[in-house]
Amino acid sequence: KKEGERREGNKMPANTRLLLGRKQEADEAVRCGEYAEGLAIYEDLLEEFLDDSAVALSRRDGEVARRRQRERGSGMESEEERHEAKEEEEEISLKTAILCNAALCSLKLSAEQRSWGQIKEKLRHTIELCDQALALDTSLAKAHFRRGSALEALEKFSEAYRAYQKAALYAPED
Repeated sequence: KKEGERREGNKMPANTRLLLGRKQEADEAVRCGEYAEGLAIYEDLLEEFLDDSAVALSRRDGEVARRRQRERGSGMESEEERHEAKEEEEEISLKTAILCNAALCSLKLSAEQRSWGQIKEKLRHTIELCDQALALDTSLAKAHFRRGSALEALEKFSEAYRAYQKAALYAPED
């Protein structure tokens, strides 16, 4: 299914539709090689829409732990709990996709900078975006690979090598 499509006839909230529309706009800019435009949109999305999600996700961390503890005790999970868990996974998936795409834009833009200082700034930003994505999901091969590319450009070869190894571990076919 495409991002944002919901099963069982659930309606998507208006803010989610708006977020997905803006993400598609950024994705199209990237496909056209407009990395600065794409990065600006992705960063707006992260700032405007997903900061609230991060707060909600961190609040739910305690709830998730308590729910899992109850599940172990009862051996069952309610329909509502499964639905909440699925929504959490979708939120995390969307946020990590936006973070990885923003990292790609930042990495591409690093090559267009005029000074070594500006290049390093974009590369460090790429690493920060990848680190944020990996904090949510350590198995993101794209985040590991883009992080490795930025580290390699910064001549941090041993760190880059470790990042590439993790990328290969999670996506050996790539």
